[in-house]
Amino acid sequence: MLSRMKKDTKIIFIGQGLFGFTGLKKLLKEPWINKIKIAGIISLENNTYVHSVAQDLNIPFCSSEQIQHSFSWISNLNPDLAIMMNFPHKLTSSFIELFKNGIINIHPSDLPKYKGGAPYEASILNEDSLVLTAHFIDCKFDSGPIIKKTDPVDIRFLTLETVYHLSCQKAVDILDKILPLIAENKLCSIKQNKCMESYFWYKDLPQKIRLIFQSDTHEMLARKMNAYSPRSIKIGEIMHKGEIKTIEIDNLYTVDIKMNKRAGEIIKIDLDRKKMHISTKDGFSVVCFNNNSDMWCKAMKTVEE
Repeated sequence: MLSRMKKDTKIIFIGQGLFGFTGLKKLLKEPWINKIKIAGIISLENNTYVHSVAQDLNIPFCSSEQIQHSFSWISNLNPDLAIMMNFPHKLTSSFIELFKNGIINIHPSDLPKYKGGAPYEASILNEDSLVLTAHFIDCKFDSGPIIKKTDPVDIRFLTLETVYHLSCQKAVDILDKILPLIAENKLCSIKQNKCMESYFWYKDLPQKIRLIFQSDTHEMLARKMNAYSPRSIKIGEIMHKGEIKTIEIDNLYTVDIKMNKRAGEIIKIDLDRKKMHISTKDGFSVVCFNNNSDMWCKAMKTVEE
């Protein structure tokens, strides 16, 4: 149970990006502006979303690059609590102890599932619903006691970008659940079930979403494509003349006709339309595109070698 909150609970906001910015805007809206005081903000200096709020409202600001050297700055603000959103750094126990009532993190997964830095991609790949979890921070990644969760949202067939923007909307919902509890001093939590926990690290992402035509079904290929960032290079592995070849892909779709071909084999190449038809593990034909004609022709030459 929290120590007794004052009338205007002093909170330090720790976060970045659109996800963090959405949460910060919620904290600054009525009716919370009269019950919760944003005593300080910790974020990236070049994060225009969050940093601009601190500048416009004259809220004390600390660069997240200096977070482990900001103890005196935090102590002088004398905060009751911190709310953290999109801050992918492990915090020390001495830092956490600076806050009388701890640090609440908003994690975009159904904890204890998908701890770590790539929860969106994990949910897409495993066809899980989007759930946001509010939990207290401890010295491990995403492992502190759970306070509240949002209702699950079906994200099948949605892209990573769409899921991220949806999570920003759901951030408002999770704050709607916990802010009254903070204001009324009624925050409670339960321990996470360690038997259910799983991790999904960003460093492992390139291999997990690599398009392996000789072993992936057409549905898995579609999910992997959705899990890619719109700006990232999508890498696929195909089988040609008994050897594995690597190609870059912009997009793909499935032809609803099964082909009598080995998984991963090229069925047809259309250089003019920048298309390649490839068979999948479950026998379907997947049509791949690359809109960069030079890169696509280079890929075709690599395949033909």
